[in-house]
Amino acid sequence: MAVIKQRYPTVRVRKDTYESIRGIADEDAVPMSDVVAQAVKEYRQKRLLEKSNRAWAKMMEDPEERAFWKQEDEEIERVFLSPIIDPREEEDEES
Repeated sequence: MAVIKQRYPTVRVRKDTYESIRGIADEDAVPMSDVVAQAVKEYRQKRLLEKSNRAWAKMMEDPEERAFWKQEDEEIERVFLSPIIDPREEEDEES
């Protein structure tokens, strides 16, 4: 059997979902396909963040990893929270 490739495939959704998409599209004056595309993009980002958070939490269960990242955080804070010294000011003080 031949498979027909559609340029714009159809996706079936429940009526309440369709109405929600239609309402958002009308409210924002954008095509329904844009609403769906944005929703999928945000859902993918949410899933990635959740997956990353789970991986981080699992890694932090290891005392050695936790100690390493604590040391990294302290070093970053020391570097970025230390006062910035303008080399020209040091030259003025020496004069």
